[in-house]
Amino acid sequence: SYGLWLTGFNGMLRRFQEETGVKLQRDNITLKTADGQMYVNAEADDSNRSAAQGLIAFVLWGVGTLAGTLLAGKLLAANRYAAAIGTLHYNWYWNWMIPAIFAAGVMIVFGLLFREPAKKT
Repeated sequence: SYGLWLTGFNGMLRRFQEETGVKLQRDNITLKTADGQMYVNAEADDSNRSAAQGLIAFVLWGVGTLAGTLLAGKLLAANRYAAAIGTLHYNWYWNWMIPAIFAAGVMIVFGLLFREPAKKT
């Protein structure tokens, strides 16, 4: 989704970029939540499963959302032009490029380090 927003919402593709970017972001959030819940269901025993699900929800939706909001605000402030260029007040290229690079880095690290756990017998 960051890659679509990175292109700048210009011309005839603007509506496609906006709608596709939002849908990709929505799907990403849904998959992250579902994956976390499935992992907890597989790893936690019955006695602490609901507590573990609450913890993963708090980490993903509470701490993760707070951290993302704070970092996005700092990024936006760092990429504000000193003087507006026409109606443009922010360098939107870097406001989307930095999260895109971070997301790519996370994907690479995850791909290199993730190993399927051995099946329980």
